[in-house]
Amino acid sequence: MNVWGSGQAIWPWTTEHDAAEFTAAIVQHKDAALGGYWNVCSGANTLIDIAKVYEQERGVTVPLKWCGTVKELRAKALKSRAEGSVREFWRYTGWFYQLHVVAATMVFDKLDNDKLDVKPTSLAEFLAQNPQI
Repeated sequence: MNVWGSGQAIWPWTTEHDAAEFTAAIVQHKDAALGGYWNVCSGANTLIDIAKVYEQERGVTVPLKWCGTVKELRAKALKSRAEGSVREFWRYTGWFYQLHVVAATMVFDKLDNDKLDVKPTSLAEFLAQNPQI
């Protein structure tokens, strides 16, 4: 697993199944007509925690590769964007996604999970349901 920064950044994640369940619950919610934004996710963990759960569930070791600092990641993202083009956005968007999570500029201050009748899937449950991963 490639880790940038300290490894303590919180990564929100959502299974496809939960995304569908959240979506259905949101559009049926009594406040749906009001519009707005909803912050929901199945879970939020550090990459180190995700690696530990994977190791426990699969009985394997997940090596952690420390890739560099947030400053180095920012430089890599900006360089990739400068070398790309709008038509080749896929070459750099992944770097920016990582940068925004690791630099904590993409943080859910409050989740709306508690407003919905959806039981999120835990990481261990997801791995048990998907042995091919």
